[in-house]
Amino acid sequence: MQFRAYIVSAALAVLGGSNVASAVCSGNQLAIAVGADDTTSATTSYTIFDTSCNSLATYSVADTPGLCDSQYFYCTTGTKQIGEYNDPTTGWSYTCTVDSGEVCGSSTVSYCVGLLFEFGMGL
Repeated sequence: MQFRAYIVSAALAVLGGSNVASAVCSGNQLAIAVGADDTTSATTSYTIFDTSCNSLATYSVADTPGLCDSQYFYCTTGTKQIGEYNDPTTGWSYTCTVDSGEVCGSSTVSYCVGLLFEFGMGL
């Protein structure tokens, strides 16, 4: 009996300190973290997370012409901020809002992402 209690206590101690229940962008479907520029390949990485901080996809986008002209992201008019994310694997389009301060692991969340509509299906 004492041995079982020790195992349960040890498991809870490990889970409690591992950030398993991390959550970001409450009320949204996804989060986007912008990675560092890769000067060798002239790209910037963008990681898509679900709101539990599970990495779903990472895209490398050429710095020229830039993220505003990529197949994944559209910028808000007159800015270099992501206003929309198009998921090529699901066909869904998402609206993006700037977020600051939330973290998934070592990645800082830059945008919270809420469902907009299914693209390519005609509205």
